[in-house]
Amino acid sequence: VMVFNTISVNKNKLINLLQAGKKNENIKVKNPVLCIILFIISVICLGVAYYMVTGGLNELMQHNVSILLIPITLGAVGTVLFFYSLSGMILKILTSYPKLYYSKLNTFVFKQINSKINTMIISISIICLMLFITLCLLSSALTVKNYFNDSINKFAPVDIEIVGYYRDTTPNVKDFINSDELIKNNTKDITIIDTYKEESFTYDKSLGNYYETVKKKYPYVRYDEKVYIMELSNYNKMAKMLKFDTINLKEDEYAIVSNYEPDLYRGTLKTNSIITIFGKKLKPHSDDIVDGFITISANPSNVGFFVVSDEVVKDGTKDAQILYCNYSTDDKDIIDSIEKKILNYTPEYSVMRDSKLDIKDAAVGLSAIVTFIGLYLGIIFLISSSAILALKSLSDCIDDKNKYKVLRQIGADEKEINKALFKQLLIFFMMPLSLAVVHTLVGLKFCKFILNSMGINDILNGSIMTFIFLLIIYGIYFTITYLNSKNIVREKV
Repeated sequence: VMVFNTISVNKNKLINLLQAGKKNENIKVKNPVLCIILFIISVICLGVAYYMVTGGLNELMQHNVSILLIPITLGAVGTVLFFYSLSGMILKILTSYPKLYYSKLNTFVFKQINSKINTMIISISIICLMLFITLCLLSSALTVKNYFNDSINKFAPVDIEIVGYYRDTTPNVKDFINSDELIKNNTKDITIIDTYKEESFTYDKSLGNYYETVKKKYPYVRYDEKVYIMELSNYNKMAKMLKFDTINLKEDEYAIVSNYEPDLYRGTLKTNSIITIFGKKLKPHSDDIVDGFITISANPSNVGFFVVSDEVVKDGTKDAQILYCNYSTDDKDIIDSIEKKILNYTPEYSVMRDSKLDIKDAAVGLSAIVTFIGLYLGIIFLISSSAILALKSLSDCIDDKNKYKVLRQIGADEKEINKALFKQLLIFFMMPLSLAVVHTLVGLKFCKFILNSMGINDILNGSIMTFIFLLIIYGIYFTITYLNSKNIVREKV
């Protein structure tokens, strides 16, 4: 703002600056045809940018991240052109409605608004974009904060998880419990299950005849990776431990368990795809996904694994042995000691260790960082935008005192002048905010897409809190600006 104001001042002669309060700013775009062309270009730029981050998002994400510069640039250019064309169109449009334009002091109000927009096209465009960033940042930050506060107990329902892999040797994860008397005496609900993998059973094969459709929609999935398979008895044992619903299967049926991107497999079930696992052809037991996971985490991470009857996997190749258990004590010192032993547990076989406390600490740390950055930048941008609008309005009121004096001389009373001032400030404050809200409605869809990668599907609550917060801060600045502006233009007795 300081840079643009400096440039603007340097372009004018001293005599013009001294007499600036006696006249409105000249309209820079007077040709209505040019204004309409600029407006159409701005709408096209914004429309293309909106489409790229909504309907064309899947195609966009297939390219390098730098491709995002295209919708960002189009959005910024479209915003500037929108306000630039509006500065030349607004009076032309309003004068076509004489009842509105010539009603009371509306002519004065609209000319003042047109002068303000014409004076600070770039500034008001930047303010609009800053408000847009504020809304998206705060909505995302508050959503992440609320999500991680509630997700730990849901996605990490047990205290300890040890995964031993069948590689060069056969794992025995129960050795961890028996390796130390402290662990043995302070753990309970010990549950051990096995998972399987088949060399040829990869994600592309597991999708059946729905693979080509899914590949277009989810191009970032590694379809050559092998899929986990679990026998029914082990799944139901795990389900009771992790607080899932148990299931029943016939010998020729399979179920798919997922809690991340469930639509990836939903089409496979709805098309009744026949899947071959360990040489046996199986059909889906239902047309919907079973909600669940294998490994504990802070957010949904299970793309999908298959549950089949025990007969199907009796000759299958085991991939991992998993132990779940809970603490039987609330003693913090004992729990901390066991947590250290978990980190130092290094058996002969390959192992992965995790605990609810570790997951909680990591989630809280990530949540704090994201929330701090989002809140800091969001609040800074919001306050900066509001302050710029307020300072511009107050400085204009000082410059326009003579204009309000003239209004009194031609018969306008204080009530009409205050009403005109209120309308002028309200329109001025709402113009950048209105377009910013439109940008945000589109931008939040992109934010939701990014948050979906963390398993966060609901951004509504965070968005509502953000809009309420913005209206409060914005409203406070508007109210203070109006009251001070009223005092500035009030005729001193």
